[in-house]
Amino acid sequence: MSENNNIERVRVLGVYVDPLKIDRAVTRTSRYQEKHKFEYILFVNTAAALAGQTEAYFEDYIENAALVLPGDMNLEEAVEVRKWMEEGVLYQAEYFRRLLSKLNLQHAACFILMEKEKQLQKLQNIIHEKYNRLKVEAIQWTEETSMDRVVNKINSHTPDLLIMCGRHEKMSTFLKEHGCKINAGLCICAEEIVTDGKTNIDEGAYATKFQKFWREIGGTISQLLHDFLFKKQMKQEKQLEEAVEQDNNVLE
Repeated sequence: MSENNNIERVRVLGVYVDPLKIDRAVTRTSRYQEKHKFEYILFVNTAAALAGQTEAYFEDYIENAALVLPGDMNLEEAVEVRKWMEEGVLYQAEYFRRLLSKLNLQHAACFILMEKEKQLQKLQNIIHEKYNRLKVEAIQWTEETSMDRVVNKINSHTPDLLIMCGRHEKMSTFLKEHGCKINAGLCICAEEIVTDGKTNIDEGAYATKFQKFWREIGGTISQLLHDFLFKKQMKQEKQLEEAVEQDNNVLE
């Protein structure tokens, strides 16, 4: 399913992540969606990345994804290539805000398949309040849920976007067994989409320009203080070395 990337994937915690800026990731997502060839995009968080190192299914699951993107701040910070990061925003949250805004303008259809009831309700409320042009259908994904029923429900809705939220092993199995039957433009998989206020896809979770400005000022001050203390420490160590050397010369 995966398409060759112009940018080489970066290995983070055993998982190869696509180091794409948010705007480019959204553009690529829209291109996959317009092809209407069923592919999937993964948001991988730290826990899943670490657990996946010992799971046989995980390698193919990652390899066959059209895109692999960071699903939490820990994974973002672990990426060595930092130019793709944008200051003041959380990658996954901003990605969904931009993507849903774009789909909202297109009056697109969206189907949500999610394990946790509270997360499902929260996401539905956000879409209703901020992206109410989307045509949304949703199912809570319990152990008793019939997968044949889910597939039929998805296909009757013919969504432009299928959002799956659950354990990666569960989503991987679903894609492997039912992916070829699904009539949808694209699938996005994530263990968490809406959690607490820090990772909420609601626009209220994002830093304002004023907050970003003070964050940059704070970062600059912190760096200057670090440099000052480092130079002071180096100077003290040098003075100590010179004192020890003088003492040695006296003893000789």
